[in-house]
Amino acid sequence: MVEGELPSQGAEEEIAPEKGQIIRDIRAGDVVQWREHVADEGNQSKLNIPPEALRLLVPERLFELVTDPRQVEVVPLVSGERATSFLVVEKDGEPDRTEFSHEDRVVLDHFLTHDMRGIVEHVQAEGDLSTADRLVLLVEMKVLPLSHRKGIQVLNYRDRPSQRGKGVATGFYTELDRIKELGFAFVVGSNDNPEEAGGNYSFYKDKLGRGLVSDISRREREELGIHNMEFDSATIKFFN
Repeated sequence: MVEGELPSQGAEEEIAPEKGQIIRDIRAGDVVQWREHVADEGNQSKLNIPPEALRLLVPERLFELVTDPRQVEVVPLVSGERATSFLVVEKDGEPDRTEFSHEDRVVLDHFLTHDMRGIVEHVQAEGDLSTADRLVLLVEMKVLPLSHRKGIQVLNYRDRPSQRGKGVATGFYTELDRIKELGFAFVVGSNDNPEEAGGNYSFYKDKLGRGLVSDISRREREELGIHNMEFDSATIKFFN
């Protein structure tokens, strides 16, 4: 399972001053929630982060792209000490559903109504997600169970094709570095085979500056819990 599709940077349009101030106020509140969560030693090396704090991992660029930043919310799908997955939604955001093809299988609506349909239906039944919400991001992570140094694996990063090339993916992985404040030493993700044209491998290696798991010795890979074949084409970033 790979982290996501190939993102690239594009030109950023000018943000209206009023909208910019709204975003700054939201981010300031999210920083407070995150710091309160991190300050509790009982939360170290765990991923059961409350939505109010988790929203700080949502890239600022995404707030700029939605119509109303105040409508951006994090909706947990799975929340546990060793694993988390969450949606980022624009509440009442007029879902832009389309006809789906096999070639466009990473569009969020398609992914959520197939691969994760049961979980999504449960969340809808609980009232945390409605058909009027526009799905803009899905993230799934877990703590590596066999790692001597605490690390996390990004299992899924899914965004909308319309968001790509606008700095959303780069912004997310920049914010994800905050996870080190919870005692994690590295982040790893399985990417497309580097020999496949059009894959996302170069983004993680060249754009984000991650190292190659294949360059790490077998002994160290075993110590990090990333010695299985699924990590042969993975990239990794150490926080210290």
